[in-house]
Amino acid sequence: MELISRDKLILLLITIMLVLAGCKDSLVIEDFLIGSEFYNKAGYFIGNTKVDFTVKLAEDLLVEGFEQDVVYQWSCNGGEIISKDKNTITYLTPQIPGDYYINVRVINNRDKDEEINYKFPFAVRGNYPDKVFLKEVENKSVESGVQISWSPYPKDDFYAYKILRSNNLYIDNKLEVIAEIENPRSTSYVDYEVASDQHYTYQIMVINRLGYFSLSNERIIKTWSTGTKEISIEENLVDIIKDPIRSRFYISNKSQEQLLVLDSQREEIIKRVQLDIIPNKLLLSRDNNSIFSFSPESKELVEIDLLTWQIHKYNFDEKIMDIAINEDYLYLSLKGEYNLLKFNIKEKKIENKIKLSRKGRLLSGERIAFIRDKYLLIDDSFGDVLIYSLDNLSQPISNLGILSIKKFILAKLSEEELLYIIGEYPDYVKVIGIDEDFNQNFKEVLSTASYPRDFVLDNQNGLLFIVCDDKSICTFSTKDNTLVDKISLKNYIYRIDLDIENKQIYLLTSSSELTKNNIVVIDYE
Repeated sequence: MELISRDKLILLLITIMLVLAGCKDSLVIEDFLIGSEFYNKAGYFIGNTKVDFTVKLAEDLLVEGFEQDVVYQWSCNGGEIISKDKNTITYLTPQIPGDYYINVRVINNRDKDEEINYKFPFAVRGNYPDKVFLKEVENKSVESGVQISWSPYPKDDFYAYKILRSNNLYIDNKLEVIAEIENPRSTSYVDYEVASDQHYTYQIMVINRLGYFSLSNERIIKTWSTGTKEISIEENLVDIIKDPIRSRFYISNKSQEQLLVLDSQREEIIKRVQLDIIPNKLLLSRDNNSIFSFSPESKELVEIDLLTWQIHKYNFDEKIMDIAINEDYLYLSLKGEYNLLKFNIKEKKIENKIKLSRKGRLLSGERIAFIRDKYLLIDDSFGDVLIYSLDNLSQPISNLGILSIKKFILAKLSEEELLYIIGEYPDYVKVIGIDEDFNQNFKEVLSTASYPRDFVLDNQNGLLFIVCDDKSICTFSTKDNTLVDKISLKNYIYRIDLDIENKQIYLLTSSSELTKNNIVVIDYE
């Protein structure tokens, strides 16, 4: 056998020593355990929550006596280490959301030069409460404030609500905290510190016991002008008429097929009369003890007794186009051969059937109305606006030379009678004077911004109120036909009537949901 040379032997010994040195115990972190199922799924921590961290060394180091020589030094840049147990700590995450880390330094006391560091970075997000839903922001009048309502907060970690408001079309950097509410069951608030004709945006902040908050959706409202109030009905309203002898308004409700009775002093609906027809036009009897209505394209006329609330229904052979009423009689314009009926109100029977014609053609009275109780105005759908004497309906006594009338008002001013007409004119109300024989004398046009929808006269105070565009009321003086005021609303306007005694305008209005109308009341001087 060949002997190993001295040089080779030395090299072999050095190699063995190096191998033995490499087998010396060394620090290796095998795992870093996070005691949070939420983190393992979401990848972040919720603020102000407890979590356990454990450092696990490599298995081949866990020989008897080795752990006694290992020291664990834990540190963090936020939050709090609540307890330590060698390689495990219990940690409270920071309350403020952000990026943080936990650092662990592992030292082998057997060899002071041997140590290892492990840094665990993580993100913290707030433990935010559920948002509430800001359901409604309403203003019935500037005096009654803004009514705010929201959904209840569903959890038991509630601390407070804060109500935010900006005097703008959105929540801006000048927002105010107008109220702080500590009752979790509260879901409404009234903001009385509002001004007229202002836009306000509201938002609800929910704060939980950990100090986190969430913000609701925003809602915008424009407050009413001083002296204006809204009465909520939220139904499809068609017509409104004032009772001259009672503190009432009568309103036709298309969606519910009802007559609504509004107490103007209490400002609330006090009665609903079920009609089972779609009430269109409302017409009061001269004694103010009955009100009549009919549905478009219907053969049925409904009378409501305002003393007993009994309903009488009358059926005719043809469809009703319009009705007119005087002291004793109701005249009905019908489709058909007998196109005008004379109906006795007290005896509740038809007294006369009339074939109303002109130049060999039956008239189609789209609108009819009494003038001076002795004359009947008939708006022929296919002709002019004609005036007939009730004593002789064979021929008209006057032709107003107007193709169509939507509405008219005959007013006696001084020694003269004036006829105010909403007709086919796109942007004005026509004013003509008429004498005893219905000779016409053109007076004026009252300019409006668009097609006038409706109007009403306060003859006592010499004021004519015109719905002069979709959202405005123009007030004209009847003394000199000048515009004296214009009121703009946030709602669309459909019908208008007056409480002259209390100097109030009553309007049927609608917001963007055109099938839901409300009543707006405006004081005037």
